[in-house]
Amino acid sequence: MIIMKNKKETQEEIIKRLSDPNYPWGNYALPENASEVEKSKYDICQNIARYQRENEISLKDLAYDLGISLTKLDEILYCRINSLKLDNLANCLEKLQIPFHLEIDKKFNEKRITAN
Repeated sequence: MIIMKNKKETQEEIIKRLSDPNYPWGNYALPENASEVEKSKYDICQNIARYQRENEISLKDLAYDLGISLTKLDEILYCRINSLKLDNLANCLEKLQIPFHLEIDKKFNEKRITAN
């Protein structure tokens, strides 16, 4: 059951509510000030979700192919990046043979993954 709020929410309030990792419905909304790691994890999740849609793979089959539980797959498909590790997501891309590039900027000590 979804409880609707009576007041109109501001854009900031909506983003804050949807960005809460405990929010039970919908995709995680990436905050404007997201780190490079958060952006990378979000991009990977989006690519895995696109792969699932475009290849019309059932959730059960995709979880099996990735060697993960359906619960963990839901976390990926709904971009719950706070509960996901970058290296585990990169392994998922490898298992699905989705090409990606990991760039580490030593000057800023930041990681960035881009998937095609």
